[in-house]
Amino acid sequence: MRSLRFLCLCLGLCSAPASAVYETSFGVGLGVSYQTVSDSDGDVDSLVALGPVSLLYQQEYARDRRYSVELSYASATFDPEPGGVGQDVSHYSLAGTLQFRQRHTFNWQPWWGVGLGIANDRASDRYKVTNDGYLDERLSNADRRYAAGLVFVQTDFDVNLFGWDRPAAWRVQYQHPFSDGLRYGSFSLLFFY
Repeated sequence: MRSLRFLCLCLGLCSAPASAVYETSFGVGLGVSYQTVSDSDGDVDSLVALGPVSLLYQQEYARDRRYSVELSYASATFDPEPGGVGQDVSHYSLAGTLQFRQRHTFNWQPWWGVGLGIANDRASDRYKVTNDGYLDERLSNADRRYAAGLVFVQTDFDVNLFGWDRPAAWRVQYQHPFSDGLRYGSFSLLFFY
């Protein structure tokens, strides 16, 4: 009887369904963004700039669910508004996101994402101008470290050019700092390996 129980246990373990295989992706991204800086020293003009440049890691963990880790860099020179602050900003961020796929049609199945990140901005060459546009005062450089929230929608597709068949995606993203820092909305193209 013991042998029969042992045999049933072994057969049960061997016939258990195999765990699902989930996709892992590494990628790079390049975007165009509408950026502005929250600065306690004064108003900063908004601009459209190339960036962010991103390195990505994505891992599915369930059907229609995945998480990602993203390292990003953006840089821009903000000209001052009258009475505002001008500065050069270099922005580095590390963000983690959870993504959920929403299946609409066979061809369109966007991933909705929400996440948190930490960022470091280096603001250099800072200065204030008067309402007439003349130099008012030079400000010291500022290093800002802060947390930020982000939301995005991403649609995956395949690229087949010159025998190169790889997954890619477009993404629309908004990042908002929880204190002074770089705030931007971006449109990015992502290529995965």
